[in-house]
Amino acid sequence: MTARPTHTVTRRPTHTVIQLSDLHIVDPGDLLYGTVDTAATLRAVLARLEESGLRPDALILSGDLTDTGRPAAYARLREIVEPVAARLGTPVLYCAGNHDDRAALRGAVGDLGEAADPTVADPTVADPTVAGPGRPIRYARYLGGLRIAVLDSSVPGQAHGELGTDQLDWLADLLREPAPDGTIVVVHHPPARSANAVMDLIPLRDDAPLGAVIAGRDVKMVLAGHLHYGSASSIGGVPVWISGSTAYSLDPLAVDQARGLGGSQFTRVDVYPDAAVATTVPVPTGPVVHRLSLADFERYLDLSGGR
Repeated sequence: MTARPTHTVTRRPTHTVIQLSDLHIVDPGDLLYGTVDTAATLRAVLARLEESGLRPDALILSGDLTDTGRPAAYARLREIVEPVAARLGTPVLYCAGNHDDRAALRGAVGDLGEAADPTVADPTVADPTVAGPGRPIRYARYLGGLRIAVLDSSVPGQAHGELGTDQLDWLADLLREPAPDGTIVVVHHPPARSANAVMDLIPLRDDAPLGAVIAGRDVKMVLAGHLHYGSASSIGGVPVWISGSTAYSLDPLAVDQARGLGGSQFTRVDVYPDAAVATTVPVPTGPVVHRLSLADFERYLDLSGGR
């Protein structure tokens, strides 16, 4: 008699985080480009996450949190995101993008980069080159043994991104001591080329020094946004993942134009001892096509001979 094959899940991630990017929340009563209710798209994304049953280790918001950088938009963002995060039991990590205002963001969520966190053995300190609430928002948070290093590539008044020597020096110092489960670096402007020529006009300028800082360290992945579509690259031998937007998608096939399309995406990032895997999560508008439990799929494998 042929033995019945067994199927087991042999690899579970040590950590799972959710990346939401380019939310572009507007003031109450406004619509983005006069057509997109970005508060509604964000609520749909968060509803998708909640109904899944997944309990991530963090929600990472990777820039362009609001469209105008006004305090009312940040207050609206918090009203939408933080009750869901509280129900999920997960922290929210905020990252600044080119549409954000550092002072208004700090006013809404606090000094993320400077406040001492009792769970962190080595709290970060203020950037000495910029005083006051306009200084770059960059900080480290620890999710158990996983370290999240958040950088600020925003340039006030500009759409392109830059990382100055002070942030890179801070990151280099941070990475000298490896974290038990590795590090994820978060930055809004991706250290990668764009499939869309328009977005290549507003890149992260001079990204090579970032690659030099993270090469050979414990960085498992760089998470970015800005492009409004999912894309992958690498820098310094480290994978780069660029998340789609919760607000709307940009067409990567559009030639010499920025063509916005309806639809929301976000990213699930699973961290393993030897790797990190980023997965685009669509927010569907149609019916569920099928639903198979793990046990159902194991039975399917038995019946199909493993194909």
